[in-house]
Amino acid sequence: MTELSRLSILAFMKPDPKSERTVLNLRDMPRDVIANIKAAAALEQASLKEYVANILDQHVTELKKKGILPKGK
Repeated sequence: MTELSRLSILAFMKPDPKSERTVLNLRDMPRDVIANIKAAAALEQASLKEYVANILDQHVTELKKKGILPKGK
């Protein structure tokens, strides 16, 4: 298989929806809140991104368990 044919195949492949990422911007957050979140992430030995994503995921999971949010696929 040539390089060109490999590229052609890749061009028509659909991305895995589970691997899709997007950006979340939080603006006008109080400095003390950010400092506390950074400190908590450091205690968990996680990046700020990992820590916040984990906290949000846990919260959404709890809401789904309580029936407040619909359970997804």
